[in-house]
Amino acid sequence: MKKKMGFILLSGAMACSISACNNSGGENGNSVSTDTPQSVTQETDEGANSAPSAFASSMFAGDSFVEKIAKWVDKSQTIANAGATAQFAIEDVDQIAAKQPHHVFIMLGSNDRLMPVDDPIANSMNHYAKLIEEIRKSVPKVNIHVLSVTPVTDKVIKEEPRYKQIPDYNRSLKQMADNETVDYIDLSSIFQTGSDLHVEDGVHFKDEFYPLFLKKAESHLNMTSHE
Repeated sequence: MKKKMGFILLSGAMACSISACNNSGGENGNSVSTDTPQSVTQETDEGANSAPSAFASSMFAGDSFVEKIAKWVDKSQTIANAGATAQFAIEDVDQIAAKQPHHVFIMLGSNDRLMPVDDPIANSMNHYAKLIEEIRKSVPKVNIHVLSVTPVTDKVIKEEPRYKQIPDYNRSLKQMADNETVDYIDLSSIFQTGSDLHVEDGVHFKDEFYPLFLKKAESHLNMTSHE
């Protein structure tokens, strides 16, 4: 446990220190559409209204990005640890098993890429696959959904070049999901609305992001991922 906490604090501190910037600049690798702020607000309201009932048999597990989801679903349906990585998320499988959910949405990877290892992406994929294996052992009929790592602002990339690896990480994540026969959810379309969804640090998100995220996740509830 001391080792886990040490690594989480280290990775969390690294992520916080390199992302302490404002959110000027566009999203990396994303196009901008002509959607208006009003249309985005309407979509977020609709997503917020449908979330509690749609996700009654779901759990969300991940890093600090998952914390705010508790505003739209019951907090007991979330497992959120700031600085979490795929490696340390394995230790939370018992909490998932206790709930026996029909769906588990996993949002990890942002901190994995910053780990001090030779190949952070390969290291993360190995642990991600192990995490999926352990969840399936504990909840045999569960449907697992892995979510792409979200983009950061251009200013963050200039200050921490390792964020340029996000597209590479997501390609590896999609391949790993295919290999493990789990659902991969690409969140990139959320950032094509032209809306400014990041908070000041350029990494995390305003409340407006989460109903859009939940609407995207809800569209995958009918996709099964049993072995």
